[in-house]
Amino acid sequence: MKKMDSIGNDIIDLNFIDASRSRNQRFFSKFISESEQNLFERSGLSFEVFVWLLWSIKESVYKCQKRMLPGTLFSPLIMTVQELDACCDKKGMELNAECFEQDSAERCHWRASVSLGARNFYARSLTSSRFIFTTARLLDSSHNVYGGIKFINDSGYDNQHSEVRSFALQRFGQIFGRSEELIIEKNIAGIPFLFRNGSNTGVVLSFSHHYHFIAYSFTGNELFC
Repeated sequence: MKKMDSIGNDIIDLNFIDASRSRNQRFFSKFISESEQNLFERSGLSFEVFVWLLWSIKESVYKCQKRMLPGTLFSPLIMTVQELDACCDKKGMELNAECFEQDSAERCHWRASVSLGARNFYARSLTSSRFIFTTARLLDSSHNVYGGIKFINDSGYDNQHSEVRSFALQRFGQIFGRSEELIIEKNIAGIPFLFRNGSNTGVVLSFSHHYHFIAYSFTGNELFC
């Protein structure tokens, strides 16, 4: 039997975090448990980046769960990041990064496993000097996962909203053909779906945005066959 799939993602613009607040225990203890704090020492990250990496992982897991269970509420302390390791496998997810290239040497890849109730989730993250990008899913694999990150000048909500859809639709246009009628709509729970010529494609899709960065992730399944 084919295992259920879902996806969620998150992007953090590191130029717009409050580093001193991020190091304040009253702040980070709202979403990071004492056991998870033990993951920090061997991460090699600054503490504020570690804090926002765990936030990004948990936000992505929440979106992944919400796609399957629309009534899910964001409760980060009931999620447990059990493992967080630097990942040598920089392949897997095909990433379209229309953003800063000068920090490419500083980018690090991470793999995390997260428990939420009876389910286990698996996250892949990319950290750089400017952003944190995470994709989470139920499968412990980045095979057939595609993503995009883009820097935008106008960080207004309406522009973020339209830019991330346009960015994803450009990629889908390459897949399906630009003559196809492709639109992205959200259901009542805020879950995005891709429609092609009026029919739901079944593509498993997630969006995120934070200040000057937007991002999408989706699973390819049989799109490229």
